[in-house]
Amino acid sequence: MTRASQKEEELETVDRYLEVTGIKGTASINPKTNEPPDIFVEQDGICIGVEVTQYHAKDQNASGFTRTEVEASWKKIQEYVLNLAEKNSWIFDYDVSLDLKNELVPNNKETPAFVEAIINQILANKAQIVDKDVVFQVDQSWPDIIRKYLQKFYVCKTRCKKSWDSNLCWRRLGTSDEELLKVIRNKLSYVPPPNLQKNWLIIYGGADLPTMFDVPWVGKIESFNQFNLHLSKSRYDVVALLGFRTWLKWERGNGWGEIQTDNKELLQNSRSAGS
Repeated sequence: MTRASQKEEELETVDRYLEVTGIKGTASINPKTNEPPDIFVEQDGICIGVEVTQYHAKDQNASGFTRTEVEASWKKIQEYVLNLAEKNSWIFDYDVSLDLKNELVPNNKETPAFVEAIINQILANKAQIVDKDVVFQVDQSWPDIIRKYLQKFYVCKTRCKKSWDSNLCWRRLGTSDEELLKVIRNKLSYVPPPNLQKNWLIIYGGADLPTMFDVPWVGKIESFNQFNLHLSKSRYDVVALLGFRTWLKWERGNGWGEIQTDNKELLQNSRSAGS
């Protein structure tokens, strides 16, 4: 991503935040590219500085593979299923969601046996799969290839999407105090220009797997002592986490709360802001 396109994406993120929260203001890119903040918001004569940062998953998963490698392997499995369904159209009568262990997926040689084992389970249980998800819990009786990669998987009759998905579709940001603190570390030294009345920090996710995330619930994030301590010592008045399904906001003096909106489509549309 070029510097110019990154700034446009940051501006779009701030515009979406203003729209969802109902805050009246006009956002613009800071013309001084090497000086903070990233974005200015003018609101009723008040100038707000907004620093914006995109979430990136940790470099490696628990099995030592990078998110890019895992994403590429998962796409190959989806392609394999798609090609198979062209010859066996009934396959896309079912939606499948896989709960993968440690964000690890089968390699090219293992993929046919892996997919075949799942399809065999669908065929053997077609009578049960009617109008709701059926959960297949993997145990010691399952084939080795399934036990190696899956904890469980879900199958239901196709409603609209006709696809195979997995728990790689989004990450849960803030699974630990340390992880969330690492995400904002380079923004904690922010020193605002003297003409600003307020300062915000917005953390957002993208549309590709390494940048897609969901946020923890309010009670969980309130327990992150180091993260909250650093926020209290920072120059920010507001910190917003824009997740896949949930948005949270921290306000100085008020703490954490969920951002509510009557139009859930606005939150859903924000997921593609980085695509």
